Amino acid sequence: MTTELVPIEITTEALLAHYGVTPEAIELKRAQYAALTCDTPAGYESTRLAIAECRMTRTAIEARRVALKHPAVAYGRKVDEVAKNLTVLIASIEEPLQSKKAIIDQAKARAKAEREAAEMKAVEEALKAEKAAADAKIKAEQEAEAARLAAARAEQDAREKAFEEEMRVKREEEAKRAAENQRLLEAAQAKLRAEREAVEAKQRDIERIEIERQARVDAEAAAERKRVAEEEAAIKERERQVETKRRLEALRPDAEKLHALAGALRAVPMPAVQSAAAAAAVVAAEDRIGEIATRLEAFGR
Repeated sequence: MTTELVPIEITTEALLAHYGVTPEAIELKRAQYAALTCDTPAGYESTRLAIAECRMTRTAIEARRVALKHPAVAYGRKVDEVAKNLTVLIASIEEPLQSKKAIIDQAKARAKAEREAAEMKAVEEALKAEKAAADAKIKAEQEAEAARLAAARAEQDAREKAFEEEMRVKREEEAKRAAENQRLLEAAQAKLRAEREAVEAKQRDIERIEIERQARVDAEAAAERKRVAEEEAAIKERERQVETKRRLEALRPDAEKLHALAGALRAVPMPAVQSAAAAAAVVAAEDRIGEIATRLEAFGR
């Protein structure tokens, strides 16, 4: 008993529940973003954020689409694999049965030919007996029936030849039928093998095409993720550069003052001293002044 598989009806509403976004929500975003412009810094920033949100929503939809479709692809492959295995199993039962049947059919044909040969031999023996009886009768009535017996003998010979010819033709026809049956059997087996090989080749092509298609989908998804990451990194870098420039501009007045102080410190003349201790103190002071000047020069850079 077989049970027909009924396809599950998938509605648009059921699928939309998996994506976390609806056409109505997208239309609301369209109305919200339609008036955005890039004429001002605030407008530019709002537009950039809107583009980022659209891009993230789009890539999330694509990722969810791939995830939802993956089980269906795996299911189709499993269906094909089970069908192929079942076909191989049933063929392994059918082919031995075909061979057994062919053996019986050939045995029946041989038995029929043997029966017909036996029947022909019986007829020939009966004819011989009839001829012997006729000869005895002719011999007994030789003088009176000489002419009739000669004619009867000629007629009997013609009947025998005709019968033998008929039997020969019949044997040839039986042999032709047996040969034709064998040819048809071999042709059917060859056709079955060719059809099975064609089905297997087609299945291999389907699997190869699906693997190539999935590889393209994966490559496109990877490229999209890389592009999104590069765009986001570029945006962050531009934002960092703008912030750095703004910060340096704000620090410039103080930085100029501190840089001038560093120059003044470096210009302080060191006194000439006589003792080693004083010379060491001068060197230490000079080093310390150099460190302070360096720190002052680094401010705002």
